[in-house]
Amino acid sequence: MTWQPYALVALAVLVIGTLAFAAQFTGWDEKMVLGCVLGGGMGLMLMLLSLAGMKRALKEESKSAALGHVFGGFLLRLVILTVGVFALVKTGYANPIGFALTFVAAVLLFLGVQVYWVDASLRLKKSPGEASPQ
Repeated sequence: MTWQPYALVALAVLVIGTLAFAAQFTGWDEKMVLGCVLGGGMGLMLMLLSLAGMKRALKEESKSAALGHVFGGFLLRLVILTVGVFALVKTGYANPIGFALTFVAAVLLFLGVQVYWVDASLRLKKSPGEASPQ
């Protein structure tokens, strides 16, 4: 058994706890809930779109290509976060804090899952004679 599943659970608890604390600190209202729904929905949509690219990257034998996809996608998500927050600040349609918190929570959780997938995939592709570092 490796440590990665435990780290993912700890990351999930940390992110959800931080999200709940920050949302409670800033106050819940209709715009906060709408911002949270928009951020979570955008994060979920990007996760689903990333799955296709992730599967293709994991078929390659190169660890750097797979991790490049993970962290390149992370950079793209940060750009989308910035544009989304500025758009919500400009329009006032929803609370940008709720959007940012839930979007970052979704991105961090999915980044942890992606790193776990890359590690598990590359561990399975190793030949039986090679030792696996623990």
